[in-house]
Formats: sequence, structure tokens, C-alpha cells
Amino acid sequence: MRKRILAFVLVGLALAMLTAANYQFARMAPGGNDFLPRWLALRLWLLEGRNPYAPEVTLAIQRMIYGRPALPGEDVSHFVYPLYVAVVLSPFSLLPYTLARALWMTVLELSLVGLTLLSVRWAGWRLSSRGRLALVLWVVLGYHGLRTVVLGQYAGWNAFLMAAALVLLQARRDAWAGVLLALSTVKPQMAFLLVPWLLLWAWGTGRRRLIGSTMGTLVVLWGVSFVLLPQWLQGWLRQVMEYPSYTGPGSPLTALAAWLPFPPEGQRLVSILLHASGFLYLLRWWKRGWKARDRPFLWVTAITLLMTNLLGIRTGTTHALMLLPAVALIGAWYAEQGPRKMRTLAVVLGLLGIGEWGLFAVTLRGNAEHPVMFFPLPLAVWAGLERIRPTFSWPEEKER
Repeated sequence: MRKRILAFVLVGLALAMLTAANYQFARMAPGGNDFLPRWLALRLWLLEGRNPYAPEVTLAIQRMIYGRPALPGEDVSHFVYPLYVAVVLSPFSLLPYTLARALWMTVLELSLVGLTLLSVRWAGWRLSSRGRLALVLWVVLGYHGLRTVVLGQYAGWNAFLMAAALVLLQARRDAWAGVLLALSTVKPQMAFLLVPWLLLWAWGTGRRRLIGSTMGTLVVLWGVSFVLLPQWLQGWLRQVMEYPSYTGPGSPLTALAAWLPFPPEGQRLVSILLHASGFLYLLRWWKRGWKARDRPFLWVTAITLLMTNLLGIRTGTTHALMLLPAVALIGAWYAEQGPRKMRTLAVVLGLLGIGEWGLFAVTLRGNAEHPVMFFPLPLAVWAGLERIRPTFSWPEEKER
């Protein structure tokens, strides 16, 4: 009992020290501009009853970020989240901004640790304690993880929810997995493929409780949102439709098409063809895997997470954190091949981590990252998944 109390006290002290460090960072480096619009919009709604999707709330956000209304070409900083994001962020919105940001940074840092450990567990990757620590540091200090924490990006928490849902599903805790899947739709651009895939798989394998739990939770979230703010959906959709007008390329494939030496019409056609090809590729694997179990199911889930990053209508480099389960699945296979293969994987991950920061430094344009940052991690993961795929036994192969 004393050991448990001591452990609890030590963990509490560690979290307090981490939050204090985050607070000092937030004081010295004002920002967190991915968190601030959600914090202020919910604060004005909860404390003053103002519609978080209203133009005057957007203007208040802009004044807090820029000290003035946003100029043409600048981020408009809409609330642009479904109202039920309040389930997670409401407690933070009641606090002063610097403290709220510091606490949210702590939550994101813990989310990255949890995301890493859950991904390792989901993939069955047998890692030593030192190996787990090294992987956690690779994630937290890597380009996607550190940028998520500094910006206050919700993607870190959302990726954690998705990984937790996968682990619960693996443990046959389908009801709780469905709740987390529904909550992950707060960022629909991260969940728009994973949720349909898992519901299809649940239907094919007789796991109907997952379907009921996911859909039931969504009904509750949407229903309560309409009760609290009947016009929320209209305001949200309006902001979503305006979003492309002040942001960069919506997806990596769109960015890729924009680099081709074609007129705009040709670039749009290439983008459509690339996205269509990607969806057809994914549907092929959904067809093969919708009744699969064990590693074939894990592989199709991993490729679904990958294609979410490449095909998303609106995505960001912070969303690449959802690829951690795929990285862990690749790592699990390499671990089974022996120490030599694991050393190779460690070198590749190390070079990727350093290389992404280097690429960011040489391509940075003002305060904006270059679209090339979309590609290194997803392409490396795709290569790894294709490398390990032929080693798995697929359902139709067993039938033969």
C-alpha cells in the first residue's frame, strides 16, 4: 500500500513539474494558435452564451491572435470543430489562457506517450523497456509530435483515442471501443476512413456491439449538441466550407498534383485521378480484409490509417501521429526477424526523425511549413507495410 501511495505521489509531482515547465514555456513563447480558437470560442459560449460559430466570435479570436482582424491570406481562425469537442475542451476554456494552454500541452504530451505504448501493445511488438523509452522519445521529440504539442493541436489527443479504441477492440471491449471511435469524429478528417472500415469489419466478423455503440454514441453527441445549440450544424458546415479558402493544399496528393508542370485544370484532373486510384486501392484491401482476423486485420487497419493521411480532404502533418500503430506493426515484424533487422529499423527511424527536422528547416517559408512535410513519414510507412504484407496469411489463401 505504501508503495502505491509513494508511486502516486511521485507521478503527481512529475506531472506538476511538467505542467510548470509547460507554463513557463507558454509565458515565454505565446502561441498555441491551434488551441486558442477552440479555447476562446468555447469560453465565450459557456460564460457569455455567444454562438462559437458566429462572425463576432471569429473576430474576437483574430484580435487575440493578431491584435486586429485577420488580413487577406492569413488564417481566419474559425472555431471549425463540431460542438461536441466541448466534451474534452470545456474544462480548459474556463481557465486563463496561459494556464489552460500549459495544461493542454501536458495532456498532449501524455497522449503521445499513451499513443506510443498503446500502438506497441496493439501490434504485439516485443520491446524492451529501453526500446519503449527510445520509441516514446522518437515520437515526443519528433517533428509531428513536438509540433503537435507546441501548436496545441487536437490531433495528438485524437490519435490517442483512436489507438485506445483499437486496443479495446482487440480486448473485445467493443462497447467502449465504439464510444472512443465516436469521440474521434471530433476531427472527421482523421476518422473518416477508420470508422467506416471498423464498422464494416465488425459486420463481417459478427462484432455488432461495436456498431451499436459507435452509432449510439454519435446519436447522443449530436443530439445533445442540438439541444444545447440548435444552429450548431449550420454554423459548423459554413466554417468548414470556408476553410479551404484560407489554407494550403487539402491533402498530400493535392499538393503533389500542384507541383506538376500542368495548367490548373490539368492539376485538378491529376488530383482527382490520384485520389480515385487511392480509394480503389484501399477498397481492394477492405474487400480482402473485412472478415480477416489477426495480422491481416491489423495490416488493413494500418493501411487505412495511412490512406487517411494521403486521401483526406483536409489534413495536416500533425495528423500523421495516427500512423504510430502502423509503425508499431512494422516494428513487430522486424523484431521477429532478429536483432540485425531491428538495428536496421532503428537506424531508419533515427534517420527519419532527424531528416524530417532537417527538411523542415530548409523548406520553412516564414512561419509556414512546406507541403513537402506531408510525405516522409507516410511514404516510409507505406514502404514498410508493403514489405511485410506478403508474409501474412490472408483469409482466401487459407481457404485454398
